[in-house]
Amino acid sequence: MNDQEKSSPDHRLHMLLEERGSELISLMHERLVGDYLSELLTNRKIENPTYSLRSLARDLHLDATDLSKVLRYQKFLSPKTVRRVVDTLSLSSSIAKILVASSALR
Repeated sequence: MNDQEKSSPDHRLHMLLEERGSELISLMHERLVGDYLSELLTNRKIENPTYSLRSLARDLHLDATDLSKVLRYQKFLSPKTVRRVVDTLSLSSSIAKILVASSALR
């Protein structure tokens, strides 16, 4: 491989994925689940202004501190917990598959 090929964006991306692929996959999972739950909380607050993070944690059978950390991207939910959340929310199969699959990548 010559120097020009080594400096190409494709090569740099390939090297980054080789070096830090598991970190990137973990970040993707963290963002996907965290973003979904954050949007869920926002929507529920719109419907009911008194709805809180603690209310969502209660409804999802999660610890409020853990949920707060997930929403701030400081904690991952295990695949088992994600499946339980998916079941609790009765999500459509397509959304459920994406969330559960992303949690299994971690």
